[in-house]
Amino acid sequence: MTTTLPTTFTAMLRDAAERWPERPSVVFEDTMMTFRELDSAVDAWARALIASGIRPGERVAVLASNRPEWLLASFAVARIGGVVVALNTWHKLDELEATLRRSGAVSLLAT
Repeated sequence: MTTTLPTTFTAMLRDAAERWPERPSVVFEDTMMTFRELDSAVDAWARALIASGIRPGERVAVLASNRPEWLLASFAVARIGGVVVALNTWHKLDELEATLRRSGAVSLLAT
């Protein structure tokens, strides 16, 4: 018997949500999300990105610290076939501007 493993970042999340829907996937401060809740939230974020006009293949910059919103944004961008441009929260404004300019990002998600 062969097991088919997920081949993408978001397929891995979908697979985990199907296998372990009630297990914790994200625990941060007073926030806890199960795999099912994370997968559902990523779907909602993905729909919002599509509604805002983001298309597959486009780059979306994410400027967020190590918090659940970073995961949601990154999974959502990947789920719609976009490319995540992870920005460094320690960069100064001129460094962020230069990175954004060079990245070709069509949108910026920030916390």
